[in-house]
Amino acid sequence: MGDAQPNRSRGKEFWLMAKARLSFLTHQERELIHSCSLEVLDGIVLAQLVNPGVPCIYGSSTSTFDMRCGTATVGAPEFGMLNAALAEMGHFYEVPVDAGGL
Repeated sequence: MGDAQPNRSRGKEFWLMAKARLSFLTHQERELIHSCSLEVLDGIVLAQLVNPGVPCIYGSSTSTFDMRCGTATVGAPEFGMLNAALAEMGHFYEVPVDAGGL
């Protein structure tokens, strides 16, 4: 790995930028993006632990649900907004991205 020190300010700057970019989303949608991002990163870390250097894709297909019918509202505007936000997260981590519907 070398002697390079991690850039700890990069994370803080990213979250400040992300907060400004994602200000049009509701609090619940931002929480969903956060938890989905953590789940994807967990999978990538696990894959790297099992097989170091294996190619990984930051992938997610997130949607909202209509609680009256119990169905995913795939055609809703929130679907595109959530997946675009997750794609931005993947680009930030410099990992290939595949977000559902994009």
